[in-house]
Amino acid sequence: MILYHFSNGRYNKIIPKSAAKRQLAEGKTTREKITILTTNPHMFYENDNGDNFFKYRYIVKLDGNDPYLHADDKFNGMMEKYNKAFNSKRSAFKWFFYENPLEYTSISEWDKELSKFKME
Repeated sequence: MILYHFSNGRYNKIIPKSAAKRQLAEGKTTREKITILTTNPHMFYENDNGDNFFKYRYIVKLDGNDPYLHADDKFNGMMEKYNKAFNSKRSAFKWFFYENPLEYTSISEWDKELSKFKME
């Protein structure tokens, strides 16, 4: 499965960071260090300067059965219900949490002039 991580920092390896909350499939809320991953390759958030809030996009390949990978079922379910309620034709991107350091396949840097991520 191909997932994406967005960050303003450039890393050799993606290291989990503290998160205030997270929801595991079992319904447990924890305060462990995690990395947030998504199936959305085009995450974009414009800040006050007109720049992309995320300077780097990391591409990660993981086995869907990896024991350290957890779907954010609560948020994913909410997005699916939203799409159904408003007859949205957009696909609902999935969100995941990962509990260990990650090697990434490739990294892209935001190109402000082209308004997209460029591969390095």
